[in-house]
Amino acid sequence: MTAVVQLQRCVLCKEDTHEGPTTLEFVFGDVTVIVEDVPAMICGSCDEAYVNGPLGTAISELAAELAEAVSASVRERRGFGVTTVRTHVRDHNLLPNMAY
Repeated sequence: MTAVVQLQRCVLCKEDTHEGPTTLEFVFGDVTVIVEDVPAMICGSCDEAYVNGPLGTAISELAAELAEAVSASVRERRGFGVTTVRTHVRDHNLLPNMAY
């Protein structure tokens, strides 16, 4: 089973897609989690990225966990403001069978 959804045509512009990495950004209140190098199908025309369901779910859950941990840490220090967390998909073993 591949980690990338095998979408052949872009849903938005109907052009061909190809495998490639993308970056996903999640915003949870004052915390932004950026996950880099996520395997996806990318539209060659409009650059829309498509991530398969199980991988997308795993990354969403990871982002929520990271955001909660950061929020708790900031609250503990009584800090305020916007915080950005940047991580890489391979740092979390979400794709154990995929070569990087």
